[in-house]
Amino acid sequence: MADYYTLLTNAGIAYETACKAAGVPIKLSQISVGDGGGAVYNPAATATALKREVWRGPLNALFQDEKNPSWLLAEVTIPPEEGGWYVREAGLWTDTGILYAIVKYPESFKPVLATSGSGKEFYIRSIFETSNASLVTLLIDDTVVKATRAWVMGYLADELAKLDGKPSVRVVATGNIVLNGAQQIDGVAVVSGQRVLVAGQATAKDNGIYVAANGDWVRSVDSNTSAKVTPGLTVMVEEGTANGDSLWHLVTNGPITLGTTALSFEMLAGRTGIQAGAYKSLTVDKYGRAIAGDNPTTVAGYGLTDVYTKAQVEAFALSVAGDRVGEVTHFAMVTPPAGFLKRNGAAVSRTTYAALFARIGTYYGVGDGATTFNLPDSRAHFDRAFDDGRNVDPGRVFGSVQASQNAAHVHTASAAVAGAHTHGIWINLDRGPGTEGNAVWGDEPWYGSAGTTTSSNGDHTHAITIASSGGTEARPLNTAFLACIKY
Repeated sequence: MADYYTLLTNAGIAYETACKAAGVPIKLSQISVGDGGGAVYNPAATATALKREVWRGPLNALFQDEKNPSWLLAEVTIPPEEGGWYVREAGLWTDTGILYAIVKYPESFKPVLATSGSGKEFYIRSIFETSNASLVTLLIDDTVVKATRAWVMGYLADELAKLDGKPSVRVVATGNIVLNGAQQIDGVAVVSGQRVLVAGQATAKDNGIYVAANGDWVRSVDSNTSAKVTPGLTVMVEEGTANGDSLWHLVTNGPITLGTTALSFEMLAGRTGIQAGAYKSLTVDKYGRAIAGDNPTTVAGYGLTDVYTKAQVEAFALSVAGDRVGEVTHFAMVTPPAGFLKRNGAAVSRTTYAALFARIGTYYGVGDGATTFNLPDSRAHFDRAFDDGRNVDPGRVFGSVQASQNAAHVHTASAAVAGAHTHGIWINLDRGPGTEGNAVWGDEPWYGSAGTTTSSNGDHTHAITIASSGGTEARPLNTAFLACIKY
């Protein structure tokens, strides 16, 4: 027999048998320690109590060994304020007060803080075997149970290992590999101690997270039990020519038995090798990763079917906005906006402005006679509506330029009318006044004045000359704008 051991007592075996027969669990609640009556001894299965019990308390933990399902591990921590005695024996007690198992413990002194000035927490772990560990239940009071730092750290590590998110691996093996020794995977030299995601084994049950070794590889501690490998497990891949900086996850659903269930891993996110903007049309997988690209020039190339063609879109736009090609207008700026050309008589391409050429043709000039045509030249001109049969501007050719002129007219003028009249005149005589004489002798004196009149010309008018005024053209008050045509 080993130097130190745990035995199920006869009373414990009888209790276990009765529990199995009744279909009820074995309930363990306490552990006690004793000093063996002052000496080390070999406990026997016939024991119903310790030789000399010095302390009893609730069990801290009772759990099944991962590698040996029939083994149970019982743990307790004796607080620092208890002690002053040796521990040479221990016992596990049922909730009914039966000594279920007895332990031969290595002799150890447990000091008490109050008397020794220093103390320690005393940690006891007992391992015992039962025929059916799943029937054993731990009964404890959570308010009085204490956990050791080591237990807490171990518990946390174990619980963290059960989370879906795993620590990163250095590389992922997407093809079948030998799980042994150092090797090259995805351009990375894998050496002992490095974590590897194995995702392409021919036997899918062997997939999982491994730690490389010089000999056989083993599953990593965070992925080495069924409880730690669950649907949705995710892991980052650090390096690799093809799969570096990628995120992988386990897509196997349902209950997983490690080493039996086929495990399937897929890349969830990673480098696609496609530069942003390289393609106008991308094909992606179910994770949104680009797996193909193209630069189509038609809607069919984009895989679109329920869309209008270019001709249909243009026809619809015309039905809403109207076809304005050939429309003439003016703008309050010196540069025409998009879609318009200056009406400056320029020769422009019949191809570039095909729609406009189809409308106005060579009304305003043939251009070079082959590849160009002329725009209207409306610079410094007023726009006038085509007569179109009204006969206000008869004979006018459509699109023709008309020179400046005024309508035909006459000017009249007259002077003021004075009416018929005469004008009197006076004539001076050379004889002065004197006495009367004999006219025969010619010596009679005579003096005085005599009057005469001119003839009348009747009613009449006089011609009037009027001087010219104005400039070189006839025009109303106006503002200059940029004349344009829609193309």
